[in-house]
Amino acid sequence: MNDELEIYNIPFERSILSSIIFNPSDFTYISNQLSREYFYLVAHQNIYTAMINLTAMDKPIDEEFLRSELNRIGQFDERVMIEVLTANPIASITPYIQELAKYKDRRTLLGLSTQFKKAAQAEDPINAAKELIVALEEGMSIDRRLPHPTNHEEIEEKEVEFILKDWLPIPRNTVSLVTAPGGSGKTWTVLQIAARFCIQNKTSRAFLWLSEDPKTLSKSRLNKILSGVLENSIPNLKIDIADDATPHLLNIIGNKVTTDPIWHDMKKVFDPYDLIILDPLIAFFGGDENNNGHARFFMQLFTEYAGKNEKTIVFIHHSTKGTAGSRGAGAIVDAARLHYEVDRIRNKDKEIDESKLHMRLVRLAKDNYNAGAILKSNEVERQIFPSKDNSTTSGRSERFNSVFIGD
Repeated sequence: MNDELEIYNIPFERSILSSIIFNPSDFTYISNQLSREYFYLVAHQNIYTAMINLTAMDKPIDEEFLRSELNRIGQFDERVMIEVLTANPIASITPYIQELAKYKDRRTLLGLSTQFKKAAQAEDPINAAKELIVALEEGMSIDRRLPHPTNHEEIEEKEVEFILKDWLPIPRNTVSLVTAPGGSGKTWTVLQIAARFCIQNKTSRAFLWLSEDPKTLSKSRLNKILSGVLENSIPNLKIDIADDATPHLLNIIGNKVTTDPIWHDMKKVFDPYDLIILDPLIAFFGGDENNNGHARFFMQLFTEYAGKNEKTIVFIHHSTKGTAGSRGAGAIVDAARLHYEVDRIRNKDKEIDESKLHMRLVRLAKDNYNAGAILKSNEVERQIFPSKDNSTTSGRSERFNSVFIGD
């Protein structure tokens, strides 16, 4: 048989099942990597299902109990059972499971070929094909979704890395959240995040999709930050800005949640960038903002993409009315590894401090990776806008005659 066309390996299937029977104590570990669909032979699928059933009933996985369970569900095959029992058990089972996963994926692809032919005849063939690709990404090997237990001695120890440790630490390769009331300077804040990141990492690229403001305005604000806050004249910072209308990434039909095919194309747009800033989160959502299931599904798209592709992602999200806290489902904040709340600075009488209009209070509302240890506080004041008189706040000469306020 041509290797490129192999879609199963019966001896591997027998050896895996035999290994479970002879070492049933390993079944919990093995079942975390394996599913029924990995087996090509239906009789092998039935044996594996019987093993799962026996475990659920707290019964031993051995020849007699398997025979009894298979008879109960009307799927016992004497010849197949003998072939499994006489197969050689294997000591290192994971590589065999990984091979079965490849065969299973090949079968999936071959099964999709017919659907792609139908897509080619659809009224909108490109979109129909994209829907199949998204379904393929979500449905390929369960190997991607289930845990892969590794002995702790074999795991390489690695501390969390941060960008902007000297200003507002943000963990790399995951998703963070910035919330603030309207008009408090969220966009100014993330523009400065992008500017500082690219100044400190001259070969890195940042992308800001700021859909609520024209990019001409965002460019103006960025220039004011560079000259009036950072006093930076480094040319050719690798910062790209878009103001295009945002697509919804979730499709909701009844209780079913699926990923829109546009996600496949969006990831291609993101791929060249190291830092990705998206404003606002809700514009990309497409689900019920207060539904934790929808929010969890949405955020998982980005956390998985960030971790797998080493992308640092920051969402701007609207706050609850009258506060700087996150609006909507709690799963949005739960999925983010860090959450900053940005608010105006107030005096002891809880009135806006007129002497610090160019500053903002940044509160560390969620901190999974201990950014607070870097900040040495859970609340810090940071200059967000160019000041009316820079000399009064940072020892710099006056550059602007007004304070720039806005979202």
